[in-house]
Amino acid sequence: MPADARVSFAEDLPPYRPGMELPPGAYRVLVTRSGFLPELRTVRVSGATRMTIVLERDAGRSR
Repeated sequence: MPADARVSFAEDLPPYRPGMELPPGAYRVLVTRSGFLPELRTVRVSGATRMTIVLERDAGRSR
């Protein structure tokens, strides 16, 4: 979140698309959007895994 944030993987994977399924394992996920602080997280997938990442506004850029 926000809904128009950009999601990408550090690994050599196809581009992110909502609802995509990945094999079990650990993946580094980068979520970015202008005006927000980026979030880089390791996500462990095992079965039906779903995660919501909420970005914080970049206080230095919101002025």
